[in-house]
Amino acid sequence: MRIAALVFFSFVTVSTSFADGLDEVNEWRRRCGLRPFVEDPEMTRFAKMKARYRAERNLRDGHQGPKPPMHWHEGTGEATPQWGWLTCEMESDYRYAGAGVCVGADGTRYMVLVCRGGSGRALVSRNNSPVHNTAHLTPHPDRVGISSRNVAVDRAAAEDRVASSNRVAGDRVVAAKPPVTIERPPAKTSPTATVPVRTRTVSTENVCPNCGRVH
Repeated sequence: MRIAALVFFSFVTVSTSFADGLDEVNEWRRRCGLRPFVEDPEMTRFAKMKARYRAERNLRDGHQGPKPPMHWHEGTGEATPQWGWLTCEMESDYRYAGAGVCVGADGTRYMVLVCRGGSGRALVSRNNSPVHNTAHLTPHPDRVGISSRNVAVDRAAAEDRVASSNRVAGDRVVAAKPPVTIERPPAKTSPTATVPVRTRTVSTENVCPNCGRVH
């Protein structure tokens, strides 16, 4: 019994060791009420290879790069981190899949998803697919032209850019509030003195996405 448990644990460890981009895809599917894909390690290896190939060459036009086998169905995409996973086929009825993501020198995430074992029928609307924040589930994606020491800095900068224009509340993107103008009464002076009303503009560019305060 103990040997069987050890063999099962080893299989699970090997199987999930490839899953980084697929974690994102399956989290997106979970939030949409869809069953997760079962990982195919061979498909994951191909997806990761193609994602890096596209990132190295800044290939943003669809399915450029190595072609998958005929019986595999492919989705590709490129976007900044706040969009999470964003490819075709992530909403389909396939059973098995592999995914890869690589960050280019410009900070763009190049994503590849390959699937099999289904009809390709979309289970949610392809024209109105929800955006879910999933990029944090791929903490160490392949990176092209960027030192691994800058991973945290790059991620923080991207989050700051998003927070400056939008605040993310759960899965809804809410436009940031405009600057607030605070009117102050004139100081007490002699009756003949004329003191204009002073105003102060509080910028909300640095509004904290967690508490809503300006730090």
